[in-house]
Amino acid sequence: GLISMEVADNLVSKGKKVTVVELAPTILPIWDPKFGVMAEQVLRSNGVDVRTGVAIEALENHGKKVVLTNGEVFPTDYLLIAVGVRPNTDLL
Repeated sequence: GLISMEVADNLVSKGKKVTVVELAPTILPIWDPKFGVMAEQVLRSNGVDVRTGVAIEALENHGKKVVLTNGEVFPTDYLLIAVGVRPNTDLL
């Protein structure tokens, strides 16, 4: 969601290496696709590594290694799992 993208951007600005993994084809999938594409471009230009269309398949080495569904493997020190929510507007 939007807050997790803000966290990713803030961590990069503090000198941390950040990778965002998103199963959807673009980040922020509940928003208009143009907004997700724009946000991804901004994050990438700020130094965030964005991986879309993949998911985390496994954590190895006690969570120190991430394995993606496309076979990519990379090390990690911390893992932040964030889920977006879709508002229930049925009552409106």
